[in-house]
Order: sequence, then C-alpha cells, then structure tokens
Amino acid sequence: MAHVMNHLKNSCLHVPGGSVHEAAAHPSRLQLPPSTTMNLSSSSSRTHPVVCVAPANRSTKLTQSGEPSISRGVSCPAFLKNVFGGKEEEPEEEYDGLSPPFTVVAKKDLYEVRLYETYLFIETAYDTRAEGIAALATYFDGGNSVGVKIPSTQPVTMQYEPTDEGKTLKKTMRLFVPKVEGAPPAMPTGYGLGVNVSGGELVAVMRFAGNITPEVADVKCAQLKKALGSDGIRLASPDSEGVFRMAQYGQLYQLAERKNELWLRINPEDLKKLQSS
Repeated sequence: MAHVMNHLKNSCLHVPGGSVHEAAAHPSRLQLPPSTTMNLSSSSSRTHPVVCVAPANRSTKLTQSGEPSISRGVSCPAFLKNVFGGKEEEPEEEYDGLSPPFTVVAKKDLYEVRLYETYLFIETAYDTRAEGIAALATYFDGGNSVGVKIPSTQPVTMQYEPTDEGKTLKKTMRLFVPKVEGAPPAMPTGYGLGVNVSGGELVAVMRFAGNITPEVADVKCAQLKKALGSDGIRLASPDSEGVFRMAQYGQLYQLAERKNELWLRINPEDLKKLQSS
C-alpha cells in the first residue's frame, strides 16, 4: 500500500510553462522526464488527476523508413487493420507498448484494481461509434504533426459524462498514444481531435462480454458500484459524480463475442481495505 501511495504522490508529468492544453499546441514543450511536476488547468485536473510518469523503457522506436515500431520488434500496422479487420486484441498481462501501462494491485471476484501510469491519449467527441473511430483513424494513419503512421492501439475507450441534470450523456472516444523514442508526441491535425493526458489513478475494472448499450451500461455500473460499496471502496471524482468509462477490445465490426471493460476511478485511501481482505 505504501509503495502505491508513494508512486501516486511522488512521480509527476512535467509540462513546462503551462497546462496540458497549452502543451498540445506546442508539442516541443511536452516532456516525459522520470521525475518532475505538473500544472494542470482547472478543467483538466478534475477529469484527469495526473500524478505519475510512464517509464522511459516503455516506448516505440522510429524505423529507417520513418515509421515507428515497438522496440520488441512489433510492426507498425495501419490503424484500421486492428479496428476493422485485424487480429482481435485481448487484455494481456505482459506489456506490449500498445496499451496504457498499468499494474494490477488488487483482485476480487467481480473486479480488479489497476494502478495506471501517466499516458497520452487522443480524443474526439462523437455521436456514433463508427463516427468516433473514423475520426481517430486519421491521426493514426498519418494525419498528425509528424506525418507518419503510428501503431494502432487498444482498447478504444469511451467516457460518458452526465449533462443536463443527467438527462443526456456527453460522449468522448479515446485511444492511447504510444511513446516514440527520439521524437516529441505527435499532435493531431484533424478537425475535432485533441490530445490529453490521463493516468496516475486507481481504477476498478470489471470485464464483461457482449455489446455496450445504454441498458447494459446501467446494469454493469450498478453491479460494480454495489460490489465496491460492499468492500468499503469509495469512488473518486469525477466518477463519484456519475462519469464512467467503457473500454472495448477487438474489431469495430465482428461476429465473435465482444470483450469489454467498465472502468471506475476509486479513492486511493481505500486500497488498503482490499489488500488486507
């Protein structure tokens, strides 16, 4: 428990001279040093409590052709290959550089708790899932500030935020941006795309199969919240205010049963209750 709390308190991401949004406009200012501090704008800090840094060895290298590949030799496929017609990716224990880095710090029957390290992601507001995927695909397929294809990543994460007194949901689709050795993070150039930062948070994760519909989301959220409540675990902001995230693995269109995860941020002070049980 002490190790986790120290990791959350002492490791920070540094954005010289301003907020994440300012750094997105000036990619050369965005750094990922091993131990520094970060200033977030008030709007970012509520949604993205950033307090730790991805290790330097978890990165992507540029090939001679200028396209990045993972240092263990994984090739750089076009983004749509994995999303629309490639091999389905499932959550794996071994880190491959193509998903947000995390460590499992507790396990229960219904869920597990992950400590996510700081990571960059690209995001867009959307109405339909196909619309969101198409927008994000332009970034990974070369529509970025360095003009190169970037390895496709998993999972597709969808954040739902209640608005209008809970009558509607604001939907944002996100994909992890892998680190590239020797290059600053590539900024999006497409309309409606933005880059942001997440991580440095404890997340309760419940896996389930099938399609994500509003009815399914309500049921799964209720199940996980009930299990967390029974274990004495409180939600952390903004999830304590009704925000939640769904992570989806595999192709956008597939006949096989889809693999999904529900993510809810939890209060770090309550982790000891899980680790002692």
